Amino acid sequence: MDFFNKIKEELFNVPEEVISLWIMPIAEIKGWPLSEHDQWDKKVTGELFSFWNDATWEKKILDLEKIKYSNTYYDAMNGLNDAYINDKPNNYSSLINGKKRFFSCLKYILENGNFPKPPIMCLNEINEYEVLDGNHRFFAFSKALKIYEEYKMLPNQEQIKFLKKLEINNIVPTNINQEVWICKPKWENSRDAQTRQYLRKHNYPC
Repeated sequence: MDFFNKIKEELFNVPEEVISLWIMPIAEIKGWPLSEHDQWDKKVTGELFSFWNDATWEKKILDLEKIKYSNTYYDAMNGLNDAYINDKPNNYSSLINGKKRFFSCLKYILENGNFPKPPIMCLNEINEYEVLDGNHRFFAFSKALKIYEEYKMLPNQEQIKFLKKLEINNIVPTNINQEVWICKPKWENSRDAQTRQYLRKHNYPC
């Protein structure tokens, strides 16, 4: 039985595309089942598999400029900007092929206007969106919006030079309405439910 089917046996309520995008890359590196000494053993991002099986999963189109993001989202975007734009060492700068992945995604969005594949998001207890998989795509999306605005203000000849510098043939408007996967867990069943409740009560981010 291959990795995918083994994973599907455990995460039976998680959509197949979510498994392919999110879980499979981990299994391909670490193997499956995961080692009992591995932090991912019987867990995904610190939660038991049952937590994700009990969640509601939905694929839909969201206006990404109108939704409310969590502090963890902004922390990730700032970290990616420091690593790939400002060349500051951090957790993201040490990722293998991380910068290459970002620029590849950026070029795709500039030329097509959409994500190359849907990110996976999660609604926390106070209905803020957190990213489970796809921080590089979101960072590329935010940069593509700004680059297009800069591009369309240039004279025609300057636009040609601009495209050549980016090594792309054309730039299209970035669509703010993008297809994403949304997970809505039952946070009261979280293994850290009491801790999360305390942090929320005292205005600390989870």
